[in-house]
Amino acid sequence: MPDIESASTASRKRKAKNAKAEKVIDPEALPDETQPAPDMSAAAQVDEDEEWLRARNAQTMKGAPPVSDSVLAVTFEVRKPTEDEFFRVHPLQQTVAWLLERKFKVRDADEKPFYLVNENLVDRLVSEVKCKVRRYMMRRAVNRQGEEFLIAVPTDSNLGHAPDMRAYVETAETQWIKVLTERRGCKWEPGDDQKLAPAYSAISLARMIRLAFRDAEINSMNDEIVKKLRGAL
Repeated sequence: MPDIESASTASRKRKAKNAKAEKVIDPEALPDETQPAPDMSAAAQVDEDEEWLRARNAQTMKGAPPVSDSVLAVTFEVRKPTEDEFFRVHPLQQTVAWLLERKFKVRDADEKPFYLVNENLVDRLVSEVKCKVRRYMMRRAVNRQGEEFLIAVPTDSNLGHAPDMRAYVETAETQWIKVLTERRGCKWEPGDDQKLAPAYSAISLARMIRLAFRDAEINSMNDEIVKKLRGAL
């Protein structure tokens, strides 16, 4: 006579196995591994950058020292891409800044071609120092060698090169390009390896700006920079 207990146990195992195989799994309850998680850090960074500039201006209005950054052995250039480098532009990390561009020859390696101007001083600098202060969109860029830099894109459409500059910067948001000429009607060409991902560092855009304009900020009409500008312009 067959073992009734063993047969019963075997029957229960078969039922459990069949139930497991027939179990319906809700696909919405599973994590979607085919889609990358949304990169919220880049979007949030825009707010952080704007907040830093607002805090910087607010502190200057109260007479307090501007927001400072720790001294680091690294800096970033504010420049246009060269004619021999392929580069990309971050599609999200950008912020507005008021810059004074030096029109006279830079005589010292430590002197900057741009000064970061507190927006509360723009009118006084224009009227008293007779210099041009313009509104720029600061864009984060990186070349294929991993060197990051800042592109200052004018927001004034009346400037001759501004529309072309905005056009190639927008193109570089999605593909590697090389600018062939910066003159009016500038041209650019796409790179070969478009699958190469741009290597942006972990440094935030706000910190890049602080480091790029270290010792080149105008926060008061009594700053040494303003005194030099009064005598040089």
